[in-house]
Amino acid sequence: MKGSIRQRGSTWTWQHLTGTVGGKRQYATGTQRTKKLAQTALTASLDKFNKGTLTAPSKLTVEQWLTKWLTTIDVKPATLHAYGDIVRCRLTPHLGQIRLTELRGSDIKAVYKALGTNGRKDGGPLSPGSVEATHRCLHRALQQAVEDGVLQVNPADIPSRKRAPAVTAVLNPWTPDELNRFKASVAGDRLYPLWATAIATGCRRGELAGLRWDDVDLDGGRITVINTRTSTNYKVYEGSTKTGIGRPVGIDAETVDVLRQWHADQAQERMLAGEARVTNDYVFTEPDGNVTHPESITNRWDAAVKRSGLRRQRFHDARHAHASVLAHNGVDMVTISKRLGHSTPTLTMNLYVHANEESDRRAVAAFSEAMGQ
Repeated sequence: MKGSIRQRGSTWTWQHLTGTVGGKRQYATGTQRTKKLAQTALTASLDKFNKGTLTAPSKLTVEQWLTKWLTTIDVKPATLHAYGDIVRCRLTPHLGQIRLTELRGSDIKAVYKALGTNGRKDGGPLSPGSVEATHRCLHRALQQAVEDGVLQVNPADIPSRKRAPAVTAVLNPWTPDELNRFKASVAGDRLYPLWATAIATGCRRGELAGLRWDDVDLDGGRITVINTRTSTNYKVYEGSTKTGIGRPVGIDAETVDVLRQWHADQAQERMLAGEARVTNDYVFTEPDGNVTHPESITNRWDAAVKRSGLRRQRFHDARHAHASVLAHNGVDMVTISKRLGHSTPTLTMNLYVHANEESDRRAVAAFSEAMGQ
């Protein structure tokens, strides 16, 4: 038995006879992007058939596979939650009832086009970045099907697909003057030590929520970011930093004094509350000793900003403000990247492109002065 290969449009289809059922011939078949791949798939299928290990085509639907896949992947809770939303709201309504083995690249491209037209919950167009996130989710799920032997090729590998263009975020964080005005307005807040540390280090919300006193070196003027506390649907998850390794972040003398006083205040609370107070090693806690919830940090920040009378800034914008202050004062992007915990300096440069351009202008001026121009 040899089987056959034929071209259909831009793809190649292979098939071979596997027997008869009720007088009707039954075939094993598949589609590949190139003739060479189709020949390889045909040879593999014939080999399984001759060995008696060829299985019947799976009746598993895309929805069934995606649902199963979500229960097996090892990702952080926030990522799993995002994938679940993508599967439920974007992929299942369009592709859910298609047999997984019959899913084609043309089906997927049609979905992306539809999402870009009216993919939002309010009927508006989904942003190119959100469509790209949908593709990454689907591609990852289908690649797992390939690795598990359910599919022979990933139909989301679409050579002609146009990727979403990279978008540089437009950042307008607080200036040093605004940062100081904010700090002055919230000096009496219980979470002032957290606000001050966020501004002084550029740490993420989850990194500060998970900071422990064992990771704070006040004498050395340094904290080590290694633990995180994030939340999804208000449920808190303990984890590690995004890069998976701890990173040291230096802190200025003023912030050291703030944290030293806060440490003393906590000790006083423990002494007054006695056994009624929850005991732990976290830096930012409530009067009863419970760790401050990540969502509470966001809510109380928003309230503090509103009371300050300053223009609105998210808690995460304190991170951008920290980086911008450093960049505008000549600190190199590699150092800033390390403080922020970015995976590469390229990410930092893309985020703070305007500050990077200013650094470039200073470099031009320095070269001109050195050359006596």
